[in-house]
Amino acid sequence: AWLNGTIKHIRLVGYTDCQGDEAYNLRLSLHRAQTIANAFLQLGVVDADFPFEIVGAGELPCITKDPSGDAENRRVDLIMTYEVEAKETPDEMTQQIEERGRVELTGVNFQPGRHLLLPSSIEPLDQLLKTMRTHPQLKIELQGHICCQPYPGDGQDNDTGLSNLSEARAKTVYEYLIQQGIGADRLKYRGMGNYFPKVSPEVTEADRIANRRVEAVVWE
Repeated sequence: AWLNGTIKHIRLVGYTDCQGDEAYNLRLSLHRAQTIANAFLQLGVVDADFPFEIVGAGELPCITKDPSGDAENRRVDLIMTYEVEAKETPDEMTQQIEERGRVELTGVNFQPGRHLLLPSSIEPLDQLLKTMRTHPQLKIELQGHICCQPYPGDGQDNDTGLSNLSEARAKTVYEYLIQQGIGADRLKYRGMGNYFPKVSPEVTEADRIANRRVEAVVWE
């Protein structure tokens, strides 16, 4: 906290135990607080002109009858006020785009054989929308992929009868972002068919889900 934030105020309060002369203990408690302040300056925790509040509070009441005194009372208390600079933690989608240049829109799903989004797709799409708004210079290409087809190519879109299902699904995401205010000059879309599967061969339903996807790829 000291090194990552901006320290506004430090109050150092020195104490002693009840052994010895009261006047001496008052001076000793002040000296102890000043010693800690000097250590802070030497370590570079604060700048040389930092205005410490240094207090000698004297002796504290005896805790035990130990002739060596009470170690707990031979101390300096630190009361510090600091202000931490707010730094926004990048979301996972932004991190993937920055590190890999692409992000899979996990959770964006469509009705079987159609380009109509399922309601559960809105949350990940809104996360992409937030990322696009946070980074106004970002331009992406939306790439649609399909699964479950034994021969190379694209799938049939049951809504139109055309064999461009992956393209139609990518276009649906494209149109959603435009409707939410993202400029068309920042977006492209393309159907990738089944040419770039994540899992091959497809054996389980999890394999098919992994291949049936839309990705956002940075193009500028």
